[in-house]
Amino acid sequence: MSENSRKFNIFTSLVIAVTFLITVAALTVFFITGKAGGREKVRLTEAERLAWPEGKVDVVVDTDAGAEIDDQYALSYLLASSEKLDCKAVYAAPFTDNVTTDPEQGMEKSYDEINKILSLCSRGDLLGSVRKGAKEYLPDEKTPVSSEAVSHLVSLSEGYDKAKPLYVVAIGALTDVASAILTDPGICDRIVVVWLGGHSKEWENTAEFNLRNDVAAAKVVFSSPVMLVQAPCNGVASGFYVTVGDVKPVLGANALCDYVAGETITRLGGEDSEKKRVLWDVTAVAWLSGGAEYCESALVRAPKIGDSLTYEDDENGKIMRYIGAVYREALLDDLITKLKSYD
Repeated sequence: MSENSRKFNIFTSLVIAVTFLITVAALTVFFITGKAGGREKVRLTEAERLAWPEGKVDVVVDTDAGAEIDDQYALSYLLASSEKLDCKAVYAAPFTDNVTTDPEQGMEKSYDEINKILSLCSRGDLLGSVRKGAKEYLPDEKTPVSSEAVSHLVSLSEGYDKAKPLYVVAIGALTDVASAILTDPGICDRIVVVWLGGHSKEWENTAEFNLRNDVAAAKVVFSSPVMLVQAPCNGVASGFYVTVGDVKPVLGANALCDYVAGETITRLGGEDSEKKRVLWDVTAVAWLSGGAEYCESALVRAPKIGDSLTYEDDENGKIMRYIGAVYREALLDDLITKLKSYD
């Protein structure tokens, strides 16, 4: 073997050895830290992704604020929880009820009410971040309904991932959320949905207002891989109610309190009424703002939603978080304190 050949072989061996060492080091870093090429590869379990988040988180709200007074409480409570929740946008969800028979009309009512609440909360900075949602419900489980809200949610979510998700507090029909999932399935890795809807597992059915308004949308969300936290209505959120005695003391505190408390007292039947008013939507915000301080929850298998609007056990269902109880006194105290905090 010539001297040049010997040197060439030594050089080649060194290159191979160095390449091998670099490869081993890179793979070691990848498997230990989850990083490759400077880009993080997140390896989180469903339980980790569904845990109550530590620290401050980014949030968007999808609300049918034109339907009932509880949305106004929920939105203002979320905005007043700014130490934990950073609201990036508010979406107007469609709804229909005994008075509003067209989902587009319901969405427009929600849009107007959202802007009213933001003004009462002195959050003019968010008025430009309100988007109109769907004008109709999903026609089936495969076809999204386009809207400003869906486009905004998909675009906004691109800045998030499994390790730092965008939380979507949905307190209405799931039309906009389901449409975003159908439009961009990859969004399931970037958001966590916290939904007020359906009834408790023990209830005879789940024909609840938010679910019933768009059954197809609810089926999409439950069957998709998106992380889901559910706050059921009857049997769970129904335990969070207010009376005239609870809200009357906040009258005069500020314009927001005068509005929501005044509306509540009117809907209860006047100052002498002994009735109760459930503030359903506040419970979804409560889990995200305070976790176990206000709610009891557990990880369960997501059920299927049957055509008869009942839950059907699904041993292959994804893992979701199910809120099973709300601590009324603790939550009510925090809600009243934060409503009174507005100027």
